[in-house]
Amino acid sequence: MVFRYDGTLDKLMGDCVMAFFNDPDEQPDHAERACRVALEMVRALEGVEIGGVALRVGVGINTGSAVVGNLGAPQFYDYTAIGDTVNLASRLQGLTRDFGVDIIVGEATYRAAQEQFLFRCLGVTSVKGRQKAIKVYQLLAPLKEADTTLHSLVSDYEKALSAFQNRQVREALCAFEALAHRFPDDTPTRLMLQRCRNMITGTEPTAT
Repeated sequence: MVFRYDGTLDKLMGDCVMAFFNDPDEQPDHAERACRVALEMVRALEGVEIGGVALRVGVGINTGSAVVGNLGAPQFYDYTAIGDTVNLASRLQGLTRDFGVDIIVGEATYRAAQEQFLFRCLGVTSVKGRQKAIKVYQLLAPLKEADTTLHSLVSDYEKALSAFQNRQVREALCAFEALAHRFPDDTPTRLMLQRCRNMITGTEPTAT
């Protein structure tokens, strides 16, 4: 799938794949290519099970500058990409488990690809190696394939999230309860619903 969109396969690390775009050849639509690969990876695993357990993939996508080239020693070197952009992509991949979603992208990727894909803002979160919290987004579908139900989920979720971030916790609670009723399998909604309840009971220290 990476090669289908002219990406560069950097390395295989156990069950992890690292790839990048826009090098060695310039690709003005590199963010879009990365998003399409991620969505196709998720679709390829739909319905696949091992021992009765459904397989899922977690993908982190970030956009920015990186050092790319043959790095290493004369005896051993690797054509790879390194830098903060790469590190953050790895952190975003790790967040997919926390949020219970398949694909999370950083804000730069969202801004570069928002005209082609439907994203949902998941809020602001802290990641290792960053002093400031970052805004993260879930990649859901190409805009042309997103139906009204999916658009409704995104719109209503982000309204409820905004209320939570503005400390209108009871309003957010009602909104997330309504969403959970309509979308009972949506993990981000269930997580935010619990955070609202924690805020009301005093067990959630901050709203982000």
